[in-house]
Parts: sequence; C-alpha cells; structure tokens
Amino acid sequence: MSHIHGGDIEEAKKKYNIKGDMIIDFSVNINFIGPPPVLYNNIVKNITDIERYPEPNSRKLKIKLSEHHGINLENIVLANGAVEIIYQLLDIIKAKNVLIMEPAFSEYEMAVLKSGGSVELLLLKEKNNFKADVDEIIEMMSGVDLIFICNPHNPSGHLLLRPEIEKILKSAESQGVFMVLDEAFIDFVDNLEGTTLINSVDKYKNLFIIRSMTKFYAIPGLRLGYGVGAKELISNIEQGRDPWNVNILAQRAGLEALSSNKYINLSRRKNREERLFLFNELKKITGIIPFKPAANFIFLKISKDDMDVDVLSAKLAEKGILIRDCSSYQGLDKNYFRLAVKSRKENIFLLQNLKNILNTYSYGGN
Repeated sequence: MSHIHGGDIEEAKKKYNIKGDMIIDFSVNINFIGPPPVLYNNIVKNITDIERYPEPNSRKLKIKLSEHHGINLENIVLANGAVEIIYQLLDIIKAKNVLIMEPAFSEYEMAVLKSGGSVELLLLKEKNNFKADVDEIIEMMSGVDLIFICNPHNPSGHLLLRPEIEKILKSAESQGVFMVLDEAFIDFVDNLEGTTLINSVDKYKNLFIIRSMTKFYAIPGLRLGYGVGAKELISNIEQGRDPWNVNILAQRAGLEALSSNKYINLSRRKNREERLFLFNELKKITGIIPFKPAANFIFLKISKDDMDVDVLSAKLAEKGILIRDCSSYQGLDKNYFRLAVKSRKENIFLLQNLKNILNTYSYGGN
C-alpha cells in the first residue's frame, strides 16, 4: 500500500504535462470558499511568532474546542492533521484484528499494519449505493478488537444517522469492540446535530472520534486535526508523543477559525447550495452515475462502455481540471472517480467539459 490521495498538483502536472498554474483541483475535498479571511491578516501580523515554540499540547486551542463543542477539556487531543491521530491512536491501542469497510481512507489500514495488527474487510456494495448495512456491520464485528467507521463516508458520500451509529456502537460495547468514528467531513453535513456523536465520549468509553479542521476551514497546508475520547486514552496519547506537534501558526489559525461564526454559517450554506446544484446537473449527463452526496464531494461511476477513469482524467487534465481517480481504493475499479464541490463558476466549467468529453469521445477517436 502507499499514501495515494488527491491534491498533489505538482505530480499531476508531471503526469499530464500541464503547463502553467491554471488548474482547477476537483481531486481534493477542501471548502471552496477558502480559509476565513481573518486568518491571513492574523498570520501576517504575528509572523514573528515562528521565532518561539508553540504552546505545549495546544492548550488554548483545546479550551476553544471544548467551548465550541460543549465537551470537557480533558477529552480533546490536538494533532498535526487528522492522519497523525490515526497512527498515534493505533500505537496506543495495539488492536490485533481491525474491521474496515472498503472502499476507505487508505491510512486506516496502513496505521493498523504499522502497529502490528491485521485487517478484516467488509466490502460495501454498489447495489446499496455503497451505504453500510448496520446489521451486517454488527455481524462482522464478532472476533475483532476495533472498527473504523467514516461518517460521512469517503469516498462514497453516504451518511449514517446518529441512531444507526449508536446501534453499532452499543453492539460494539457489548462485544468489547473499540470504535473509531472518523468525522472528518461532518461539518459539511446538513443535519449536524442529528449525526455527530462528539458529545457522547463520556457515555461510551469504547468511542474515539476523529475530526479535521483542514477540510472545512481550508487550511490543509497548516495541518490541523483533533481527537475526542475518554480522558485516560487522551492522556496516554499526549504522554507518548511530541508536545509541540501542532505548529504555532496552525494553533493561531484554529483559534481564529472557531471564532468565525459568520464564515462557518456562510460555508455551510454555500457548500450545500453548490452540492445540490452540481449533483442535480451531473445526473443529467449521459455516461456517468453520481451517488447522492452528504458532504462537499460527489462519488461517481462511469457508465460509458468505451471510457474509464484513466481516459477521463487525461481528457479533463487537458482542460486544466483534476479529478480523483478512485481505483486506488480497495473494491473499486477504473470506473469510479470523485469530485469536490467547488464554486458555481468552476462547477459549470467542469460540467461543460464533462458533457463535451462524454458526448464526443469514442475508443480510437479524439
């Protein structure tokens, strides 16, 4: 396995021989509005802060998150991106047998293998629109130590509601199974309160929640994520790692972002509008099948017989458009790809080029 993800523009330039900087990157699921404007001014104003160490364990940002979510300070751990938390958690828990629903974020399995564990796979089915079957998950949990659930699911975009997650969680608790709930894209979900379990970590001791701030607040270059779990587990994670793992600019960005209520509301509204627009327009295009999205990305299948994602990616790259080839996910082939939701202008440009390519391309043709 390897670290294959979207958003590598320089690699895409080499692969598709793209010249210049006119690239629209639909391969990475970042809030298209960009970071809260106040972040730029704050970072420039305080740039000399890089001359000193960051606050150990990001205490001020922890306090802000505890207020933001209404949870205890001791239940939160900050990280240099959500991926760091996944590896640190598995190093602490040392699960021997882990259940992962595929397709899934590849770092789950890589973290399990790195920590010495083994993986049991549950393949999600296209006939169910790649949505997890709760009863099947519960049945498959027998004999495992830990289960990963991504909600909303990446790459398919399906969403499990809170009652469904709690049904799985209660069964996991009775079987002695630990649940890692990845809510990296939960801030884009319409029914946030009816979905997240972030307020339940004191109720369920077998629950650990992963959150990303890089996606919703559009700061992937700063790397910022956090985990929410039982106090003892949080303490064990912090004792076994670098106390300065989150850099000082990321700490400042997190504090400013969580205070930007106007930005948060605008982001949710605009991403919802563009998600619905893009999904409805994609449904009209012959040759592709979009799956109903819950977050800021849309999963699609190519239904045109003489087309696959290699051809489609190359054709779109000629126009300066990058998409996420999903064939690197387990259980998927060259018929699947993923699109980020972007601005109306960018979405229209994508739609126009998709229509043109799918309507005019034939094997051996142009």
